[in-house]
Amino acid sequence: MFHFTNYISFDTKGRKITISNLLNHTSGIPSYTEIKEFWDLSIKEQPKDSLVRLVERNDFLFEPNEALIYNNSAYFFLGLIVEKITKQSFEEFLKQEFFEPLGMKNTSYCSTSKVVKNKVYGYDYSSTGLQQKSYLNHTWPYSAGSLCSTTEDLLIWMKALHNQSILSDTSYRSLITPDRLNDGSLVRYAKGLVNFSNFGHKEIAHGGGINGFLSETRYFPDEDLYIICLINTTGPKGGSFFADKITWKLLKKKVIKSVELDINIKKLEGKYSGISRGGIEALEIKSITKGFTIKKDGSDKIDTVNTYIGNNRWMNENDIITIQNNECHIDKIHSYYILKRGKEITQG
Repeated sequence: MFHFTNYISFDTKGRKITISNLLNHTSGIPSYTEIKEFWDLSIKEQPKDSLVRLVERNDFLFEPNEALIYNNSAYFFLGLIVEKITKQSFEEFLKQEFFEPLGMKNTSYCSTSKVVKNKVYGYDYSSTGLQQKSYLNHTWPYSAGSLCSTTEDLLIWMKALHNQSILSDTSYRSLITPDRLNDGSLVRYAKGLVNFSNFGHKEIAHGGGINGFLSETRYFPDEDLYIICLINTTGPKGGSFFADKITWKLLKKKVIKSVELDINIKKLEGKYSGISRGGIEALEIKSITKGFTIKKDGSDKIDTVNTYIGNNRWMNENDIITIQNNECHIDKIHSYYILKRGKEITQG
């Protein structure tokens, strides 16, 4: 196993964190975009080590490989590791190894100062309408999200990736194969790509978001179908909204049917809390006929979950919720976290 501290100086407080943990978002390191102090740093030009030290000062969210919570810090660190191994800047490495050989002429590391032909402005959505996106120094998105591209270039990339023009079969299988957590739970996220059954259709995909821009890319291997959505507005409807519209015009949803209940739902009732992306998540579960309702603290919205698939598991759209042994396991594809019943959770 390759430990990331072999390449980066970082106090893990005795924890062993592998490169795979970084790739799979299972390290437990907090994401810098969820740290309040980062946003003062985000407009400044400072050494990348400034961000490493900021993350290092914050508590771990969970022990390595006990959960999966999306983590921009991990991919920032992976970029630093690439630079250390290749002795090139991350920008030059990508250009030399991928963009130029593949003919991706309109893909590059983003810049706030370079003049780029046909560059699109990004906008933020507010109650008063659209406004130009807030400034972000591209030192900080870095390898966690500082690439500019087009739909045409992304199609070149996706075809090269999934047709294994740039990776060996072994590397590609590793890239798309989800791992298991310490307790044996199988996740649906593997090294930067989700891999799951989207209403009966195998999908390998990922989305993204940054000031003024949202994206969604999907590959359906059984149908050899590629869907790419790029949006230059961060608003209530992101890339996944439009990708869904296209997906279900081309494919037919295969809705999962419930199996017969074999548990007493009444015994699952209670308040559950734990760490999820963005902080502490607390919710209350109440039983109903053939299912239960979920109400999150601070929200008036009540979700009804009644598609039982056996072994204490329910489907809620594509999410999988498992409730047993006083724990509520929530698998949202891009994250997998555990809420515990009757235990008050605090975050330092």
